[in-house]
Amino acid sequence: MVCGSVAEMRRAEEGLAASDLAPRIEMHRTEYAARDLSLLDILPPGCSKGAALRRLAQQRGLSREEILAIGDNWNDLEMLESAGHAVVMANGAPDLVREARQRGWAIAAPNDEDGVAQVLESVLTRSCVSGMVE
Repeated sequence: MVCGSVAEMRRAEEGLAASDLAPRIEMHRTEYAARDLSLLDILPPGCSKGAALRRLAQQRGLSREEILAIGDNWNDLEMLESAGHAVVMANGAPDLVREARQRGWAIAAPNDEDGVAQVLESVLTRSCVSGMVE
């Protein structure tokens, strides 16, 4: 992992993507624009939240449509794309929130309003109601 300003880490990511190392690495960026702080994770190929989610789903026999993923930053993008139901936190990276809206993904209330809990309550309430026998 390397960290620095948003601009520095975007340049670092571009440089690494254009380098001879590119085929041997996978990069995931986390940005906190308000603090001008960015983290760039440099990992072996196939090491990501998305890859882990797909492997877990395969092991458990879950379809993409049975998966809900909640994220707030660019390092969550592949995971969100791997889920049938993607949710981005309203207080997430602003450009990711814009991207989520363009893709039609759900936007959860921000963390300080218990956004994750609201999403989970909604899902669990729907599951309980749809699973009831009349």
